[in-house]
Amino acid sequence: MNIYVGYDPKYSKVFEACTNSIFRNTDSPSFYTVTPLDQQKLRDSKVYWREEDDRASTPFSLTRFLVPLLNGYSGWALYCDSDFIFLDDVSNLLALKDDSKAVMVVQHNYEPKPGFKMNRKVNHTYRRKNWSSLMLFNCSHIACKGLIPEIVNGLDPADLHQLAWCDEHEIGKLPTKWNHLVGYYDDPSPSAIHFTDGGPWLLGYDNEPFAEIWNDYV
Repeated sequence: MNIYVGYDPKYSKVFEACTNSIFRNTDSPSFYTVTPLDQQKLRDSKVYWREEDDRASTPFSLTRFLVPLLNGYSGWALYCDSDFIFLDDVSNLLALKDDSKAVMVVQHNYEPKPGFKMNRKVNHTYRRKNWSSLMLFNCSHIACKGLIPEIVNGLDPADLHQLAWCDEHEIGKLPTKWNHLVGYYDDPSPSAIHFTDGGPWLLGYDNEPFAEIWNDYV
């Protein structure tokens, strides 16, 4: 099973912490392969050629939609942002897959905090915000096969993130505990925590909820 994690070379420890949490909390580590979504490598391989977008908060903002291609448009694959820490066996997430769906996500319905997040990036509000931060792709589904490089490089970013590339009934729903937005949800026992507005690797975020847990995986 392939897991693709967003990668920012400026914050390699964030990727490492996420990866460590996946392997340390599963009973079947040999079953999983974690691949960093490195934008420069994707550019070098000629599958990603979009111009840099100043509005994007990370270099993997849009490369995530290349996961079905990278997985050979076959089987299931998991994508998550690097600012995730898994506290439960990822096999319990994969057990929720539904072959009738093109993609499965936590369908958040919340209002982001105004102002800035991460490294002084504007915290934009848009429809289906954070739905695409963790996606369980059914890569062999016809909708995922439509995510060819020309589409990923040409479609409006909002349409990609809001999953306009598949029909409404093809979007599956995952439990909120698999994408627990730190600072927004109160679940005392999340399965995967997401430092969506910034985490302990950034100045001023040392006392964020779950900061000590993140430090345990660095």
